[in-house]
This record gives sequence, C-alpha cells and structure tokens, in this order.
Amino acid sequence: MTRWIVLVALCITLLIASTASLFYVAGNGIETQIVAAVVAETRNFDERRPFLRLVDLDRRVDVMVPRPLPEVTSQVAWYDDQLLIFTAQQVGQDSTHGLHLFDPKAFKTRLIYESRTRDASRIGFNSYNIEISPDGAWLAFIAPSTDTVYVLDLQRRNSELQTVTTLETPVPTLNWSPDGRRLTVTDHSQLLVYDTTTSTAEHYGFEVDTADIDSRAAWANTTHVVMRVNFRWWLVDVTTDEITVPVTGTSDFYLNPRCDRLVYTAYNGARKTGRILDLQSDTVTRLEDLPGMENLRMDDVRLSDTCGHVIVTVDQDPLPFIDMYSIDLEAREAHLLTRTALLTVAETDDQLIYLDANERENILYGAALDGSREPQRLGRIPMPDSYNDPIHFIDEQRFLIRLRSSDNQLSLARLDEIQTYPLTPADERLVDWHLLP
Repeated sequence: MTRWIVLVALCITLLIASTASLFYVAGNGIETQIVAAVVAETRNFDERRPFLRLVDLDRRVDVMVPRPLPEVTSQVAWYDDQLLIFTAQQVGQDSTHGLHLFDPKAFKTRLIYESRTRDASRIGFNSYNIEISPDGAWLAFIAPSTDTVYVLDLQRRNSELQTVTTLETPVPTLNWSPDGRRLTVTDHSQLLVYDTTTSTAEHYGFEVDTADIDSRAAWANTTHVVMRVNFRWWLVDVTTDEITVPVTGTSDFYLNPRCDRLVYTAYNGARKTGRILDLQSDTVTRLEDLPGMENLRMDDVRLSDTCGHVIVTVDQDPLPFIDMYSIDLEAREAHLLTRTALLTVAETDDQLIYLDANERENILYGAALDGSREPQRLGRIPMPDSYNDPIHFIDEQRFLIRLRSSDNQLSLARLDEIQTYPLTPADERLVDWHLLP
C-alpha cells in the first residue's frame, strides 16, 4: 500500500512539474529564459479578436496556451509589466468604454473603470490619456465621459479612485515624476501637480499672448518640472513653488530624470545649436563653445543613458546621412563617432549602435562614446518594417525585429544570420509586444 502511495505521489509531482513549464512565473519556473508577451490578432476581419501569447525566446515556443482578450478590445498598451486593455462597445445609441488592467504573470484581469455615454464626440480610452507611474504603484487616467482625472493606488486591493481635477480642454497630458510620487496635468496654459502622499494639488499659471496654445510638461528630476507653453519654457521647483525662465529661444529639449541636467536645442542667430543646463549648479554650457563644435548646425541633442555624454546629431547634405558626435561632459571634449550614420538603433553603457547609410545592406556598427576606437562592424540585419524603432537587442547577438517582408510580424534574429525566426504565425497580425523580466 505504501508503495502505491509513493508511486501516486511521484506521478502527481511529475504532472505538476510538466504543467508548470507551460506557465510563466516571475522569479521562478522559467529561470534562464527570456519571455516576450505578444498581443496578436487573427487576420480574418470577420473573426478578428486579440489574444495574448507568451513566447520563450530561447526555445522559440509558447510557454502557455494563447489566452483570448475581451472581444470588444479596441487597443492595448504596455505600462511597466502590466497590460492595459481598452474596450469600446456600441449598443444602440449608448457607447460603453472600459479600462482593464491585465497581469500576464498571474493571468488576471481587473476592471478599473467603465463609463457609458450617448455623446458621439467622446473618445474612448487610449494610450494618450492614461499613465502608470514608473514604480508601477499608481495609475492615472482621464475618464472619457466626464473629462475627470483620476488616480488609483494599484498596490492596495480594493482601493478607490481619487479625483484629481476636472479638465477644461480635451487634450491634456499626464506625466508622473520619476519616483512616482507626483503627477502633472497640463490643461491649456495651466499646470497642476498632484501629490499622492498628501492627496493635494498645486496649480501654476503661465501668461501667454495668444489664444492658440500648445502646452506640455516633463519632469527634469523628482522635484523640477519643465513647462512649455507655445515656444516659451519655464522651470518649476515643486518643493519651493519657485518658477524660473532658465532658457529662451529654445526649439526642443531632452530630459533624463536620472541625470539632473536639461539638454535642449536653441538658435544662435540662424544656426541651431545645443545647450546643457545643470539643475544643481544652475549653470548653462553652450555646445558651440566646445572645441570641434564651433560651426556645426545641430539638429538634435540628447543625454546618453549613463548621463556622462551628450549625443549630438548633425544633418548632412544630402539627407538622410547624419554626423554623430559624442561630448564627454566631464572632460568637455567632443568626439566624432561617424559620418555615415543613417539611424541610431540602440545604446549600451559604452557605445552607440547605428545603421550605416553607405552600405547597400543593413549593416550595424558600434561607436565608442569616448571616441577611443574606430566604429566596429557588428553584423548584418534583415530589412526592418520601420526605421522609427527597427530593432530591440535582448543580448549581445540576438534582437527582436518587425520585418518589412512579413507584413508586421515579430521575429527573432541574430547578427550576421540571414535566417530569422518568426514568433507569430503567418495567419496572425502583430498588435504589440513587451519583454517580461
């Protein structure tokens, strides 16, 4: 009898182990595999319905049976590691808009908000009126039926919606601070900063000389907000309520909240150049004053991911060729990385990866940010579906790519390999994808 009990227990253990391999569990279950969460839909329009599949990129197989999403799904968007599902349904004259949060690790869907309206001019939920905080703790969204901004604590079970404000304009923007504590809401020429720790809001107004207003806000770090109204810029310290005008005549700016620097383009006469504002010392560096940068027309400037360099793009004639420079902020030295770049596609801690425009094939090169060596050939890649966001590296050799020839399918590829490995079947159309940790 004991022998039979042991045998049954062993069979149950093996069954559980084999079943567990079909499901993705964060932190265990699949320890050495990289998993991509892929949202796709069938190409047959009459039967079109989105569904989610989890793909093991090491073995290139599904790690679960594809799960269907709600039939009335209108759009999806990844925030952090959770999937937002927007639903829209028309019954008679009534429109129902729903916002759902789906956890792909637990395979659980949570209804966040649902509204009904007969106003045909009301748009539903989309990725423009919803934001999840960087720490994944808070969800902010604009209710489509009332233009009310709500926040929801995602870490507390059964937490209730908190009302932030009701809007006056239909195209506001929401932005979370890097630490997830504060939310900015831009509304016309007004800036609202909501503090989740105190459930209070501060209002800031900015004078403008025209009724045609284009405004947006972005966090420079955890305490400073850059507010743009038309072509004027202000820097707001939300801890002291101090408002300053650090820059004038700006074209656009680039922020990396980890760096405590504001990098932006400005015009020196008719020539476009770059500036760096140090938010700690309140000092401005003019890039055209650095050796080798004096007479350049800078099309774009941005901070490197490691904050130690500024990447400068200079347009060549004819387009689309561009020169790419790297400026060492500590040494105040500029290095020409390449004169033949077509597009920057990735960045590591010490190099910039780009497509070479002089090659007949899509050849990737890596240029050292400190200019210590000549650009190195990394390998050849297939023709991407779009040059806006062509590839995503998952390690030193492998990358994900949407191929132009495969009609919007996600594929896995390796440097210097012609063959690619489709991750979605030919009868499916890729909607979105995301790498799970």
